[in-house]
Amino acid sequence: MTRPRAARRPGPSASSVANWGLAIVAAMAVNAHTAAVGRSDYFAKVRTTLDNLIRHGRDRYGKTQSPLFAAILTEDTLTCPEDPPTYALDPLRLDPGRYQNRRGPGGGNLAYDQATLRCLNLMTQITGDAAYREAALDALRWLLNHTDNGHGLPVLGGHTYWHFYTEAMSHQGPHHELWNWPMAWELWWSADADKTRRYADRVWKWHVVDKTTGETNRHGDGKRGWAFTYSDATFISLWSFVG
Repeated sequence: MTRPRAARRPGPSASSVANWGLAIVAAMAVNAHTAAVGRSDYFAKVRTTLDNLIRHGRDRYGKTQSPLFAAILTEDTLTCPEDPPTYALDPLRLDPGRYQNRRGPGGGNLAYDQATLRCLNLMTQITGDAAYREAALDALRWLLNHTDNGHGLPVLGGHTYWHFYTEAMSHQGPHHELWNWPMAWELWWSADADKTRRYADRVWKWHVVDKTTGETNRHGDGKRGWAFTYSDATFISLWSFVG
């Protein structure tokens, strides 16, 4: 069984999947083309948050900096420490083996940033300021072109992230696990269409362990086991988008 390809070429309008970030900003911008939106307290707070994220929340650590967004920022310094402070019952303390890679201390994980990327894109649509959308595309473009988990897949997901200080994949790689939240595939395509299509092909190669039955492994290591439907849905959304 080969992965079918559609005849149409996808574009930014090909995905209509809603997500929390998009819903939140859209709700605040119902009258986006009126002056009232610019005066909205909620709108101003969201814009300030995105401004701070662009200014302080990107990778400015290690020898090579990147446009990836930090998974954790401290509230007082707006920095991404390699070893962030934790509280007594913080999962990072209680079960570091599991939560280290899911929280991404000292690095970034664009799998968790999909709603943020859509917020950035929508902010450009509302304000006309291209810097927000470009920040989203820059992050995706860099991920697709500068990270590789060893199987030709970008470094992101539930088990691994890109570490800003070591400038490498976190130690639990090369698992590539996508969960069940809507992915901003239209922005991936805008960032780098060829690499996004290649991404879809590599997901097919490594996650679909039986090309006849469609059996999958959510970890993407090419072996049987660990098939989760929520991951399958995300894979299908990618294949459906690229066609």
